Amino acid sequence: MGCQKDLVNAFVRETPEYKAARDSGLTDALALKQVQADPAFMLALRQDKTRLQAGFVALDPSNGHVMAWVGSRDFRLDPFDHVQQARRQPGSTFKPFVYGAAFEKGASPADSFVDQAVEISLGGSAVWRPSDGSSAQRANDDPA
Repeated sequence: MGCQKDLVNAFVRETPEYKAARDSGLTDALALKQVQADPAFMLALRQDKTRLQAGFVALDPSNGHVMAWVGSRDFRLDPFDHVQQARRQPGSTFKPFVYGAAFEKGASPADSFVDQAVEISLGGSAVWRPSDGSSAQRANDDPA
């Protein structure tokens, strides 16, 4: 139960209401107690932190036509289009295409690869060193 309380406290600390209570001179404990004593605030916070936000788009692969586009749960209440406006990493979205291309080239689902640094010659003296974005990798990457 302590983990849940810590999470709620972290969410409360992110709010303008908590920051205002702290700016008024209250200690952390008193600011948390004051803000959490407001049932309307806590209900709004709970709804905000538990509301699913997602976008969905379906394309016809034969012609590229958009068959479905859902940008939010209710655009009147939340006018943010998660399909067009959200900027996220592609994550697993592209994996079926990468795996499909690999299988077409003869790879097997049983194949395994060592996760290690790779250098790909681009011709001349240019070399591409793909990175996973970790700070250690970025420090070793050439700027060129």
